[in-house]
Amino acid sequence: MRSTKITIAAERHMKALALARDCVQFGARSRTIELLTGLSASKIASHFHGHPSPSQRGRPPDSREWYYKTTLPNRAQACMLVSIYHRLCQLGIGPAQALVHGYAHYAAA
Repeated sequence: MRSTKITIAAERHMKALALARDCVQFGARSRTIELLTGLSASKIASHFHGHPSPSQRGRPPDSREWYYKTTLPNRAQACMLVSIYHRLCQLGIGPAQALVHGYAHYAAA
């Protein structure tokens, strides 16, 4: 019974690390990676940045002010990403994975 719980926790941690790796490859801020994966900033920094100090923080990922102050082409691009995200969620993909995969699809277009 205990080994099953450890295995489940290990799988969850490995999925979080894989998601964090994808986020780092896309240039996500450490706070965004923290929110999507549940990993601590120090763990993200030590695994992906080679040192325990946090990377550049930037604007919080939940800031709404950007959308209302940006240009129309930027708003259109944001809408495309959100549309891809919603479609992936409807297909049963989890929110964090849908966001990363949606961004990968959007960036490739």
